[in-house]
Amino acid sequence: MALRGARARDGLSAPEAMRTLKPREVRMPREVTDSDGIKWSCIQAFAGLGKDPEKTEAARVGDSGNRFHVTCTPSGGAKSVRIELPGDWEKALSDEALLRAIQQQRARDDSA
Repeated sequence: MALRGARARDGLSAPEAMRTLKPREVRMPREVTDSDGIKWSCIQAFAGLGKDPEKTEAARVGDSGNRFHVTCTPSGGAKSVRIELPGDWEKALSDEALLRAIQQQRARDDSA
């Protein structure tokens, strides 16, 4: 039960204190399923480390500007792949383009 008129340690009421909190961005894996029925779960590399500039830089692809390393992990027995995608890949990249990037990287990995 909340106490009416209660103040937080910094002098703000509970509702005022809640308004000052900044939402924490949590990156969720993006899932796509290929034509073989393999479900791929993709997440930007180092996403779990936080959103500060150093962590974002760790995921950036060299001097590429706005491209980032993304790791895609499959269901079943296929091998994970690491691909390079534009910074807005989570929202702007189509499922087809994401699957195409995964398949192209798998082909490169298989030929290496």
